[in-house]
Amino acid sequence: MRTLEMTEPGTADVLRLTDRPVPAPGPGQVLIRVTFAGLNFADALARRGAPGYALNWPFVPGLEVAGTVEGPVGDGVGHLVPGDQVVALTPGGGGFAEYVVADARLASPVPAGVDLATASTVPVTWATALGLVRRALPVTGESVLITSAAGGVGSALATVLTRHGITRVIGGISSAAKSSALRGGVVPVVRGEDFFARAVEAAGGPIDVVLDSVGGPVLGEAASHLATGGRLISYGAAAGHPDPDSPGPAALRKNNLTVSGFSILGLARSAPQRVEALVTGSLTLLGDGLEIPTPTLVGWDGLVEAHLRQSEGLTTGKVVLAAVTGEG
Repeated sequence: MRTLEMTEPGTADVLRLTDRPVPAPGPGQVLIRVTFAGLNFADALARRGAPGYALNWPFVPGLEVAGTVEGPVGDGVGHLVPGDQVVALTPGGGGFAEYVVADARLASPVPAGVDLATASTVPVTWATALGLVRRALPVTGESVLITSAAGGVGSALATVLTRHGITRVIGGISSAAKSSALRGGVVPVVRGEDFFARAVEAAGGPIDVVLDSVGGPVLGEAASHLATGGRLISYGAAAGHPDPDSPGPAALRKNNLTVSGFSILGLARSAPQRVEALVTGSLTLLGDGLEIPTPTLVGWDGLVEAHLRQSEGLTTGKVVLAAVTGEG
């Protein structure tokens, strides 16, 4: 089967399209013929050798897929049968391939009538967005700052927040050119000097919720701009800087602040049933009319370039590999 492989941590020269044997599912697993596979910034972190992403080398990236269950399924799998169309989170990678083995607990049937390419963006992107909103619990009238709003998760967050009645949303972007990618009335603020001062001005005062995937100095400064009772959630560190020190308990108590973290991959590895609930919840919202933008599709011949562009912050929205020729 065709795959995209990373031979070792490094730059573009470690990427190669290659062939591997089709894997066989073990107990509690299913084999999925991949139709679509979502690109995520975590793929870039894996290539750079960031801890917790690539579990072995050579490594096949790809964390979310949509496709068809192939038979036979592994022992103990009762809710999926060959021929089912599913989406799956693959926290150990492997999605950029024509076939992937997935933990059946992390594979969910796709409702009838739901576009499979769109559904392929749910396991990481939309489940993360829904999980963050459920964690932050913003209420009508509160302000929310998404520090990186133009990418896949940032765009999904804006849509889910709007669905929950949150209209005061500020979106951090790396350049003014990305303002056109923001959805749902999100107010753009370019990251850089005085980023938080400008974000606070756009919010009309201290910010109730900050959802940060940039990390480093941005994360380090965020808590000092929270309103009383504010919530800060870190769900990534794309800038590649060391994590800053968190506010101490005294500061948190004084201002009634909450600082927490969120990782969809961490949940998948330690509490898969919670990820399944987020994926199912996202698919239910999709079936109920949640508007998920159609992703940008690339074929195998454009996959490496698409990965590198995302790694360099040059993409907006969601990009998906069409793994089967002619799909999409």
